[in-house]
Amino acid sequence: GYSFYGRYLTVPKPVTFKKFFDTKAATIKFEPSTISKLNTFLQISTFLGLVLVQTSSVAAQSPNLVNSCPMLLLEVSTLMTTLYSWYDYYTNYSKAVKGL
Repeated sequence: GYSFYGRYLTVPKPVTFKKFFDTKAATIKFEPSTISKLNTFLQISTFLGLVLVQTSSVAAQSPNLVNSCPMLLLEVSTLMTTLYSWYDYYTNYSKAVKGL
């Protein structure tokens, strides 16, 4: 949502459909923070972990793997880095977004 609005604000005037969707003329640059990169890794790991636990043959022998301590730790770590990443971008917006 906001990326479209930010793009609209930074496209050279007059804004046309062609200018707006021209991918060669970037007007905004998002620079990911270290915590957001870690967060992305943990989110993908959590998703893959849950899928693997549900679909593997090990799950048939031990159905509580989804609720296991390592899985819970991964989920809580993902939650914490997600919240911190949001806070980091919120407080350091001018460092993360260039062009506005």
